[in-house]
Formats: sequence, C-alpha cells, structure tokens
Amino acid sequence: MDAELRSDFHQTWRALSFAARVHRHQTLADGVTPYYAHVIGVTWVVRHLFEVRDPLTLTAAALHDVLEDTPITKEELAADFGEQTVAWVANLTKAQALPEEEREADYTARLASAPEPVCLIKLADIYDNVSHRRGTPKLPKTLRNAHRYMDAFAPRITSETGKRALEHVRRLLAEVERGKR
Repeated sequence: MDAELRSDFHQTWRALSFAARVHRHQTLADGVTPYYAHVIGVTWVVRHLFEVRDPLTLTAAALHDVLEDTPITKEELAADFGEQTVAWVANLTKAQALPEEEREADYTARLASAPEPVCLIKLADIYDNVSHRRGTPKLPKTLRNAHRYMDAFAPRITSETGKRALEHVRRLLAEVERGKR
C-alpha cells in the first residue's frame, strides 16, 4: 500500500483533491460554475492535449492558482507538495500587492525566465481561459494577455512537447480571433 501512496498518480490525485478543498467556495466569473472546473481544465489540457506525463508538472498544474486565489501559504504548500512544486506555482502567481500595470510586468518577466514546464502550465491556463471566455466581455483582455505571455516565454520552449502545446494554443487563439467556435 505504501508504494501506491507514493506513486506518481497518487501525488497528482492528492494535488487535485487539495485544490478542490481550498477552492471549494469559489466560482468562475459566471458566478455559478465551481472554480475547480478551471483546475481540472488546466490539468486535463496539460495531461491529455499536451500529453505531459511528468507528475511534478501535473501536480503544479493542479495547484497553479492556490497561492494567488486562496489563503494557503508557500510554506503550507511546500509541506504537502515540496519546494519544487511551490517554486513552479509561485512562478504562476501574480503579485497581488502591486498595482495592475506593475503586477503584469512582473508576471510577464517571471514567465519569460520560467522553466519550460511552468510555461506549459501557463499555456494550458491560457487554453482553458480562452475556451471559457468566448462570447464574454473578458475575452479581449484575455486574448491580449495571452499574446503578451506567449511572446515572453515562447523562445524558451524547445522540446517537441512544448512546441506542440504552443501550436495548440496558437490555433485556438487564431480560431477565436476569427470568430469561429
């Protein structure tokens, strides 16, 4: 039983369960859909569309908004999921204390120097956000941010997996910008 509890699958499962608990009172912008749908969406895109099997990447994908959107601290997250996971999640966390313009500049700069797995998670985040915001007033800003973030980190993506992920997101953006479903 101990081997199963230490398995790669179980690590990701624990992260998804943890995210469900800490995001349980949040909803998406529609005020109805549980926020956890976004957590599942991002993790699903990383695993199934981008075909990433690395448990650390999947764990960080499941937890990508925990530091930004919940009262959980880096220390608490590290105690459960390790320092590397926290470092990647922190890279995906905007500094809420900064004014918006500075916050976005800081975030974009951190993405520009982030390791490729963090960029893959951000690509999945973009994919999920754009998919859910079609036809809403949030879409134009979401598209502008998506292009800015991708311009910042695209040169860092060198693996075949990363290049395929980048192409998936570029195709989605192009279709949405052309007004297709």
